[in-house]
Amino acid sequence: MNYNIELLDLVSKLSPIQQQLKFVKEQDCSIVLVAQEVTKKIVYRLSCPWEYFEFPGKAVRFFEYKKFKSFFDIFNNPDKNKELNEVPVLDTSLTDEGEVHDIIIKSSKSNQQFTYRTAADGMIDEPKFSNVDLQNPATSLNFTKAQIDHLQKMIGLIQERTEKSGIKFTGKGNKLIISFVCLATSNSYKIEYDLPVPVTQDFTFTTDKEGILLLPSAEYKMVIDPRGLINFHMMRDDQIKLDLYVSRQRVQAACRV
Repeated sequence: MNYNIELLDLVSKLSPIQQQLKFVKEQDCSIVLVAQEVTKKIVYRLSCPWEYFEFPGKAVRFFEYKKFKSFFDIFNNPDKNKELNEVPVLDTSLTDEGEVHDIIIKSSKSNQQFTYRTAADGMIDEPKFSNVDLQNPATSLNFTKAQIDHLQKMIGLIQERTEKSGIKFTGKGNKLIISFVCLATSNSYKIEYDLPVPVTQDFTFTTDKEGILLLPSAEYKMVIDPRGLINFHMMRDDQIKLDLYVSRQRVQAACRV
């Protein structure tokens, strides 16, 4: 059972959004993973070539991806010294229908292994969407990894864990302004970005902070649909394609910034 470590690590970084995951083989020789946060404020779609995660059958489902990855990481100890190098080796046991029943995680160095029981069809919550179409994008902007990290740090600095005021996005002329406040203290923060193309119509809307805080640290192209949806497309140099979508805050909270 071959795998791409970059894919498994990326899915691990996405697991705070949703632990119950289903990888599906498509006819175009790709594997697709779609997932949504429990309140459906954040959804994502990930695709990659079959060889990035080779498994028998049509699909493999995880009750708790984090637990699988914790088993995997016990044996994930790369070292330049071949005698010390240890990597996980994946194998499977199958159902009578040829679907994955267990994923067996073995050590390449020693005679030890974990067995991770996968979920049968119908045993986990599965998203109903296949893709998301942004019909009327208002603007787009590229963010570096450092900019994403900085924005997440500022949110953590200003807002309390239970803060509900959200993150406000304002497009005005050739500027995008992101701002947020802590209602308990009235402390606030805002930052302006230059847009490559001015917006044709000014807009403002607010998202829940989790939509930003749960982004894996990376470079993104952000596209905003002013009706209330933001697409974060992760910029990568491999064949993994990841798009995350963040929706408008459903109940607008008071926000003065």
